[in-house]
Amino acid sequence: MERYWLTPITGIRPLTLGADRFVCAPPDELAGFRRSLDAVHPRLLLSFKARLLLPDTGAGGSCGAEDANGMLDDGRDVVFDSAPLPLSDCGMALLDRLLAPAETASLLETFEAGSPVLPASHRRWLAAMRDWTGKGWSVILLKEGPET
Repeated sequence: MERYWLTPITGIRPLTLGADRFVCAPPDELAGFRRSLDAVHPRLLLSFKARLLLPDTGAGGSCGAEDANGMLDDGRDVVFDSAPLPLSDCGMALLDRLLAPAETASLLETFEAGSPVLPASHRRWLAAMRDWTGKGWSVILLKEGPET
């Protein structure tokens, strides 16, 4: 089963995924939320396969660990600082695609101003994103599942 984790990026060097992350559900509401954010800016909430953050040790360092499922479950920061979690080249490239937290915060304001009535789940997700960008953190949506 696929799960999508709304995740704060609390550090860039080394990449640190904050412990405050949580699974976004139900999937149909998340899909609508993502479409709405994409209409404001296509990189407002980047989605990335969690397994691509790790290198594939059996394929000469290409991106994509065989099994990264469960990496996000323990409720602690996930730090990619070489051992035991090295960051893949794909993960490093992702960092270049992230919007700055201040830009994300500004775009979220624009989104909210144009969206007077939002479902409770969308309000919860937006509140987390505003909180995290207010702390100077970036935000990403990480996909985890059997075909990630």
